[in-house]
Amino acid sequence: MKNKNFKIAVFNVFKHKRRTFFNAMTFAINMFALVLLLGMIRGQYNMMIDKTIDLQVGHLKIYKKGYVEEKKRMPLEINISNPDAVIADVMKLHHVKGAAKHIVTTGTLSSGSKKTGMMFYGIDMAKEKSVTTAFNKVSGTALSDGGGEILIGNKLSRLMSVEPGAMLMIYARTKDNANNLVDAEINGVYTAGFEFMEKSIAIVPFDYASWFLSMDGAATEIKIALDDKKNTGAVKQGIQKILSEKYPDLIVRDWIEEAPEIIYAIQMDMVTYGIIFAILLFLAFFIIVNTLTISVFERTAEIGTLRAIGMQKDDIRKMFLTEGAVLGLIGVILGGLLVLPLVYYMNVHGIDIASTGVGDIGVPFEPVMKSINRPVDWLVSGIICMVSAALGAWFPAGNAAKTDIINALKRGVR
Repeated sequence: MKNKNFKIAVFNVFKHKRRTFFNAMTFAINMFALVLLLGMIRGQYNMMIDKTIDLQVGHLKIYKKGYVEEKKRMPLEINISNPDAVIADVMKLHHVKGAAKHIVTTGTLSSGSKKTGMMFYGIDMAKEKSVTTAFNKVSGTALSDGGGEILIGNKLSRLMSVEPGAMLMIYARTKDNANNLVDAEINGVYTAGFEFMEKSIAIVPFDYASWFLSMDGAATEIKIALDDKKNTGAVKQGIQKILSEKYPDLIVRDWIEEAPEIIYAIQMDMVTYGIIFAILLFLAFFIIVNTLTISVFERTAEIGTLRAIGMQKDDIRKMFLTEGAVLGLIGVILGGLLVLPLVYYMNVHGIDIASTGVGDIGVPFEPVMKSINRPVDWLVSGIICMVSAALGAWFPAGNAAKTDIINALKRGVR
């Protein structure tokens, strides 16, 4: 009987080709949208996290105890007095790709005719390139180990109308809170692909920053890059062990602690995407309920006949549930195949978003947004569509099973 019910259900699905086409397309569109959205969500957030790690926070950062609580004012007096020794110990750990010391402070940058508030980073360029790609594209020349040089962002260069070779004045307060004003020549202009960074961060050699800020070789932070962010937890534990044994006045923080706004943004966006998924689920549910309800009404006499020749209520219910499942399965297969070309394009080429102004926001993005799809996306999307089909078919199937045989036969077979 089970095999017979299945054959009847499949026959009814393909008997009404027009209705089947539109219902299957509903599920296909849902499948298409779900697979595409899952890939775009994963691609977007992986890109955002990876760029934030690369350009801003690193996988891990080391600070002097007490610095994080005062971080907004960037206190130079709360510093790491022996950064080179710490870096040497950290570099011995497995999965550590690079580590670089920074002096971070705020001040004013002036060209004479224009001035602006800035963040200044004192860096060792050779080591810095092991922890970030921010300075891979420089017009002019990169920083040397000498003094009197500065590297500014492309956005700031355009805003202040200055080019490599121009002289700028740097005003900042030293570790001892004394005012200091020094000259620096623009060696080069970096393009990081993150305009917020390019207009607000200027780079000077570490030794030069140490001199004019009276830091005596101390650093305010150490940025650490790993071979993969999946290893952050294990490396953090290794660093914590080193710090507790040799540098008890220092702490280490991971990228999640350093960039909580990223996690918050993802959580907020997940609410939005959850609403989109719910709408798609409801759409599929509503369509299948509507279709099978009409089908039950139109086939009342047929149901009565089947009941009269011995088919049980449970068999009627299963027949309509099978019809809903077959419609869902057709849509899942169709949608899963139709989305393949677009998934390939989004994963390989992506969409150019450079002209949308994303570089001006406080979170770094790649100029090209790509999707990251995995086989599990088709499985998850297919299950969601099949569940919506089953739920949508449940109520009409129940109504069909409750059909009164005598009243149904009175309507005549159509």
